Amino acid sequence: MSVCPNCKSSNVISSNFHVFHDTYECRECGNWWYTRIEECCRNPWKIVTQCHKFSSNTRLYIQCTNCGGCLNRNKPLSFKKYSEDIEGPFMDNYFDEWKLKVRDEQDQLFVSKTNLNFINSHYYKYHVYLSSEEWRNKRQKVLDRDKFLCQNCKTAEASDVHHKHYNNVFNEDLEDLTSLCRACHEKEHTSH
Repeated sequence: MSVCPNCKSSNVISSNFHVFHDTYECRECGNWWYTRIEECCRNPWKIVTQCHKFSSNTRLYIQCTNCGGCLNRNKPLSFKKYSEDIEGPFMDNYFDEWKLKVRDEQDQLFVSKTNLNFINSHYYKYHVYLSSEEWRNKRQKVLDRDKFLCQNCKTAEASDVHHKHYNNVFNEDLEDLTSLCRACHEKEHTSH
């Protein structure tokens, strides 16, 4: 069972849709992440192969005939123990293709993770809210209430509506908002 690294909830759904990675989504906070599976691929078919590439000595590796993956490339098998199990030569091109496929899938998942987590972020939801009809109506009521006068400098025409606090974002009362001119609004955000 997986636990969300963001909110520590165990209300997580997983997917094994991808060939080399598992993906997870938290039903509580919307966080999305992925992990590399322990095997070379989802359906490994492993054989012992021999390789003469690195030296005159034969090295033995377990290679997957399904994907070309080899997880023991840095640690060859014992020749004494596995020499009777050799089923063919090590396929370098197939191994190189596997590495590229794993990296491509990881890159795609990284982009997906970045996009989905951004969409689930408070920042994104806030900016979507600022372009909503609900916000436009609320903004207009605040400007009308304050007679389009900046409530900070009391001289300039108000063009912005400022949140006094963010405790009730998406559900603000009109008292949580004030009308400001652009200069005062910028000062308000740079002073905090």
